[in-house]
Amino acid sequence: MRIQRVIHPEIVIDKRGDRDVRAAYKKFIEGIGYVEGEGYYAKNPLWQALDPNLKEHFLFCWKFKQERPPVYYVPKDFAEAISRVDRDIPVDLLPKRFFGYFAFAEGSVFDESEEIQGAYVYVGPPEETSIKLGLLETASTCLWVSYCCKARGAQDPAHFFTGLPPLDIPAVGRLLIELKPEKVAEMLKDLEVKDYLLGQTLNLDPKSARNVVYRTLINLVLYVHSVDADLIKTPTHNHLSNRERSQRVQSGKPINECTVPLTLVSWNYQKPILYQVDSAVVNTHMRFQRCGPGLTQVKLIWVKEHVRHFQKDSITQSLEN
Repeated sequence: MRIQRVIHPEIVIDKRGDRDVRAAYKKFIEGIGYVEGEGYYAKNPLWQALDPNLKEHFLFCWKFKQERPPVYYVPKDFAEAISRVDRDIPVDLLPKRFFGYFAFAEGSVFDESEEIQGAYVYVGPPEETSIKLGLLETASTCLWVSYCCKARGAQDPAHFFTGLPPLDIPAVGRLLIELKPEKVAEMLKDLEVKDYLLGQTLNLDPKSARNVVYRTLINLVLYVHSVDADLIKTPTHNHLSNRERSQRVQSGKPINECTVPLTLVSWNYQKPILYQVDSAVVNTHMRFQRCGPGLTQVKLIWVKEHVRHFQKDSITQSLEN
């Protein structure tokens, strides 16, 4: 499989995508300044003409361009599966600081009306977000999100700021909340009666549809920091030798044709297993296992599906017999 479509960070760093849109993003990002301890500020007063959602969005883009955090690619099957995980997961299991972009395979995640292509996600101190210091002075950690829809939003309301013709820009959604010591499910339920930015009123129906997006992103952040997470770092295709490219194609590994390195998240989830001569798939089953003092007791355990590998000598002997 080849990952070919334009990933939003490629537009932000001016590597790939529509030339005029990239130029507009460059102008917007250049209009942002940041002073440590004081926060973000607009270098150009015409910045105020931007829609609040877009202001949040471009602040994220500025932050991404400065830090160049990881870009994760989430396959459709895994995105759909992890979006349904809604267990009592404590918020304190989220990392103290995280910043990255999650790109979704086509047709994976939707809000109340649009398909979501990807999202910038930040977890950390509130002073790194768009809020003014003091608004959440008691908060130690915030969750900040800006996601990009496949559909285009309204025409650029500040095209005079970019000096370019009006452009169709992506519709975006946003979230900025304090992470309190409560369960993820409780936090999302609380969001249903609040705005997605600093607890203000928001007329949105149904809110639960957008909560699926945020639950998916929270679960993904938890997953990439979990034990034994299935993460595959994939360099760009042009950084591979001809031999390496051929090996990836023959092995069935995905080819990254983007201009940014990708980390594949649980790429092998529900993928068919390739059978080989020196291995076999052991189906999930129950069995008795000795346990207790001196292995004098027994218990019934559930064995997960796994691949059993054989030594070449035993394979040869079996074939001869």
